[in-house]
Amino acid sequence: MERQYDLIAISLLMFTAVIIAAMALDPRGFSIQAWQPLIAAFVALFGARMVFRGAALSYDAALKKINLDREIHQRTLRRQARSIFLRASLATHVVQYDALEASRTVATNPTNFHLPIRIREMDTINGEVWQNLELFPQRVAQHVSDMRVAHFNLLQAQEQLSSGAGMTPYTHPPHPMAMQLGNALRELAREAAAARDAINLLIKDDGDH
Repeated sequence: MERQYDLIAISLLMFTAVIIAAMALDPRGFSIQAWQPLIAAFVALFGARMVFRGAALSYDAALKKINLDREIHQRTLRRQARSIFLRASLATHVVQYDALEASRTVATNPTNFHLPIRIREMDTINGEVWQNLELFPQRVAQHVSDMRVAHFNLLQAQEQLSSGAGMTPYTHPPHPMAMQLGNALRELAREAAAARDAINLLIKDDGDH
């Protein structure tokens, strides 16, 4: 672009020099009217080049603005995703802890434990994490899905134990639903731990970059 602009300027200088030389060598025979079409052509060419140069500069500035906006948007998305990863890491850690502790309680005394068993942070898993599942790779998404299945099984077992399901909830040997309850808790703990470890790898990889 700069080279084209310089060539136009040089051409105009040379053209001016030719006119001045013609006027100096033959002032009586020089007629400005004879040069008018050529002068007009040079003026039009110069004006067109200036317009083109201005349009090119405007285009470059607009393109830089678009690229900057895209970069800012991508950085914002990365920060939002990282925030969700951090909250998901904490939630899976708490779920794993609560499920593991409850499964130990049920395993230790399967005929006498308190209901309902509450798992903290499952609201976060069922809410924010599940709603933003597309941000996570497939392995994390699968662990989160399996957590929800295990939690559903846990709720079902608790509901049947609480209602008795036609039987006394606490008997010896343990009620079959108590065994299902313990299995759901252990499965929930396993999937939460696996999801937490995978999410922590995402956070570490993002920090390394």
